[in-house]
Amino acid sequence: MAERIVERLIRERDTRYGDGIYTTTQIQFAWNSNHMEGSTLTAKQTAQLFATGTYTTDGSEQVNPDDALETRNHFAAFRWILDHADEPVDRDMVCHLHAILKQGTRQVSDSLFNVGGYKTRPNFIGNPVTPTRTALPQDVPEFMDRLFDMCTKLEDEPYQIARVHWTFEKIHPFSDGNGRIGRLIMFKELLRIDALPVLVHDAYRAECVNGISKFPDEPGWLVDTLLFERDLYRSHVLKTDAEALRYTYHDQWNMAEHRVERDEDLEFAKLIDTKAQPLFDEEYQQRERLLWGE
Repeated sequence: MAERIVERLIRERDTRYGDGIYTTTQIQFAWNSNHMEGSTLTAKQTAQLFATGTYTTDGSEQVNPDDALETRNHFAAFRWILDHADEPVDRDMVCHLHAILKQGTRQVSDSLFNVGGYKTRPNFIGNPVTPTRTALPQDVPEFMDRLFDMCTKLEDEPYQIARVHWTFEKIHPFSDGNGRIGRLIMFKELLRIDALPVLVHDAYRAECVNGISKFPDEPGWLVDTLLFERDLYRSHVLKTDAEALRYTYHDQWNMAEHRVERDEDLEFAKLIDTKAQPLFDEEYQQRERLLWGE
């Protein structure tokens, strides 16, 4: 019987095989996911860090120490999800991943960031002028339980995969690191159901952000972006190994078949936006007062 992708990744990790899908996935995943969030580490330095635990600069480069730590931590988080790929996603899992990602960084000593726990302060996606509203801290536990239930029902279906990822990002459960944790969870869940994983590239960050912002009103943007990224993983990472591995990849979808889910998602987005609106109105008024005075 053909090998599962998660089995191949674990086998290559444990045998320290350096010329397969594990090493490529680790380096590409860590660099792209961190760079999407502003990491100053280059792709070359990321590869050096993975191979040797150290990296070099040309003397003029400035690397934020936390960027190197979070890259190393991302390697550890990926190793961890391989060992727990078949376990259900729950609060303990996502919070543990957040603690791994942030271990040793300056945020650990700042209680406002609540590393390893859900956010305690409101946040948003994007810039302050045109922000995407996210769940208020007091609503995060309930909304995350909704996400965990969705994960238990996940199948290799394009809308479902995009829906789960969007739900996590819309909730934005942590003070920082939401994008990286969300992408790790998405990769892990696709491994669990033996579906072709998705590795989002920094080169397509704008498409991914746009897709999340338009979902669920126009779900095709996010659905098609994730399908494109899955195609890239198959052709650029799995390559010739793709035929020797056991996985599914369903790339066809029909919006008409997801009217019920889309209606639920529209209501969920409206609920979050409505609850967050007074906070954003207050922040807007504060900015106006700073700009124009009382």
